[in-house]
Amino acid sequence: MRAIMKVTPDEARDIVIDGGNEGVCIECGAEAYGVEPDAEGYQCESCGEQSVMGLENALFAGHIQIEEDGEVFEV
Repeated sequence: MRAIMKVTPDEARDIVIDGGNEGVCIECGAEAYGVEPDAEGYQCESCGEQSVMGLENALFAGHIQIEEDGEVFEV
């Protein structure tokens, strides 16, 4: 699976703890707003695909890679 985003461990922690309303399209990588943390299949405003996931869900699904100083961490 190809990671569409890379975050630090601190950013990953913030995604999980804060939840937020941000998402990411797993097809084109566009950021999305107004998205629940566990969302799946929302329509992307950039590419039109039903591929937007909440950041928390994308993190646990492996679409967001956690790395620090070149070291990759598995979720």
